[in-house]
Amino acid sequence: MLVHSILRTVRLWLAPALTLATFLNLAPANAQPAQGPARAKMILDGCRIAGGLCVQLGCDDMATPAGLAQTGRFLVQVLGAQTERVAQAREKIHSLGLYGLVSVDKMGTADRLPYAENLVNLVVIENRSAPAIPLAEVVRVLAPGGVVILPEGWTTKAALQEAGLGALW
Repeated sequence: MLVHSILRTVRLWLAPALTLATFLNLAPANAQPAQGPARAKMILDGCRIAGGLCVQLGCDDMATPAGLAQTGRFLVQVLGAQTERVAQAREKIHSLGLYGLVSVDKMGTADRLPYAENLVNLVVIENRSAPAIPLAEVVRVLAPGGVVILPEGWTTKAALQEAGLGALW
């Protein structure tokens, strides 16, 4: 069982389609989700995270990881479930000249992230088609003060409570 008390502060963003502006009530309800550099800027401004290791689950959108890496504040690893999409994402990163600051890899197992505990500063769950990882596993790898950005409908109150995050709901 994960214990989250005074030793860990986890910030959780439940953001419709990763639209932090909508989550923060800064955009009209019918506004399109921000993409790429605009989304990266909203993540940086909205989460107030200084930088570090960012992990994005899902590799359909490579503009956001690229935008975060271009700030010079993040080392970004993107994890995808499908070999073909992982290859396409790698090509995109190479074409942008960002390979090294951004890397793309295929998920090894569906229930475990390939990181030590308390290592990752920012986890972005790209969309509902991102690799299915238990929320408790996402929380395990988060550094103190880390941020998780979830798409709307990705989790439930029960799952948050089971992961030790019920107080954030």
